[in-house]
Amino acid sequence: MGLCASDAAGATDRRPAAASGAGSSYGTSAADQAPSGRGHRGIPMPPSRWTLEPSAGIVIEHGMVSESELQRLRDQFWSTRTENQPQAWEALHLCADTLLQGDAGLAHTILVESGLRVGGRAGLSEVWDPRGQLYRVPRYCWQTPGNVASDDVVAAARGHVLAHVGPAKPLRVVFRLSPSAVSDEQDVELTFPSDTVVASLRTALNDHLKAGSADLAPGADHSSRNRWKGVGLPPAWQTIAYSGSVLADDQHLQAIEFRNGSVMQVFVRPPKGAAPVNEKRAGKAGAAAAAAASR
Repeated sequence: MGLCASDAAGATDRRPAAASGAGSSYGTSAADQAPSGRGHRGIPMPPSRWTLEPSAGIVIEHGMVSESELQRLRDQFWSTRTENQPQAWEALHLCADTLLQGDAGLAHTILVESGLRVGGRAGLSEVWDPRGQLYRVPRYCWQTPGNVASDDVVAAARGHVLAHVGPAKPLRVVFRLSPSAVSDEQDVELTFPSDTVVASLRTALNDHLKAGSADLAPGADHSSRNRWKGVGLPPAWQTIAYSGSVLADDQHLQAIEFRNGSVMQVFVRPPKGAAPVNEKRAGKAGAAAAAAASR
């Protein structure tokens, strides 16, 4: 990412003399363009000890968030930024990574040189660009929570697997596929015996999607990206959570006290650079034709 070292010709510099000379990648200084009263220089940081709480799309196990889950959250946030200015998001990404490394001074310099200004909230929770556009970066992207733990520690905390008791009973499971870089949110309902383990749930979901009956056609209330026929959703791409906890492959439905008809969250975690499921099936020619038809 290139950062311009000078202001555009004709721009009025209203910064204090000590700060003059720092430019903006938009051609004007942050002081010139940021709305009045919407921030100040520097990056005021909140207390370093804080706890990441469970919420939509955030999996917390036994009060802990695993290192891989935290990285997934960060990667998902940065890869899905499409609003406002791309160069501003690039600067914010670099700034957030710099804050995670503990260099607040360099992070501040990145903001100033990019023409960005922090707002009234701490960290990068509220940032304005020279055009007056607002950017919000979640705290976990620029400050590591105190309840992060290694994947091994979180896995050990899941405890031992209990044996199934009594005859197996049929249970309806609603898989809620999370939005990802290759697909959109979708509910898929299947029925399993109560002694079915999570590894088998992953395989069954993949097989069901690959058969094509769960494909979504274009519609007013949903996307057309979820066309699974012949592609499916590889088990390795699936992280299944229930009641706020990620499930181990050897856990069965009775052991996790699954309630009939409840929702299991399926976090879709494709490898970096994976194509949307409909493009994987149709190939480049089919994807180009679909794009042309949508224009």
